[in-house]
Parts: sequence; C-alpha cells; structure tokens
Amino acid sequence: MRKTCNGRVLTESGAAVQSPVFSKQPGSIVYPLDAVEKNREVMFSCEAQGMPPALYRWKLNGTVLSVKSSGSHYSLSGGNLRISRLNKDHDAGTYQCLASNSFGTIVSREASLTFACEF
Repeated sequence: MRKTCNGRVLTESGAAVQSPVFSKQPGSIVYPLDAVEKNREVMFSCEAQGMPPALYRWKLNGTVLSVKSSGSHYSLSGGNLRISRLNKDHDAGTYQCLASNSFGTIVSREASLTFACEF
C-alpha cells in the first residue's frame, strides 16, 4: 500500500482503501401502540461507504444486538435493521448502527424507538 499526496491510501493494484463513512444514518421512530397489523415491524436505515465494504452491527441501549441467533426478531439487510414482532417492553430504546472494516469503526447518531397512543 502507498499513500497519495491527497492522503488517500492505495493498494498495490491501485484500488483506494478507506475507513467507513456514513451515507445514511438512522432516524427516530414513533410506533402507534394501537396498531392492529399482525406483523408489527419497523426498520432503521444505515449505510456506509468504505473499502473494503463495511460490516454492520447494531446496539440497543449500549448493548450489541444478536441478529444471527435463531428465533431472534432482529434481522439485517445490508446495514438496515428490521425489528419484527415488536414488543414495547423489549424494543423501546435508543439504537445505534456500527459500521466497520479493517480501517476502522464508526458509530451512528442515536435513534430512538418509542411507542405512543394515536389520538
């Protein structure tokens, strides 16, 4: 690898490498308590650019979520976190996206999931 005069790092093949940079960060969600849908779900969006491409993890109230365990109602699509079978007591809180590659890890702004009555 070598560094160019503008600070970019290039591999031997000339490809640029870069630590992740957010192109999309999650926003807060208010979910209606009296929603009648059978499959109650929400999705937090997160996207980062980097080389090599970023791998994603999510935190809820500062604790990393387990999205790969069987029976989990959390799933990842790219960097987006889908929460199905919402449960007010377990899912309400503050979420953050973590995007990592071999050059670093970045943490998104906080996004909250709250439940409220519709009027």
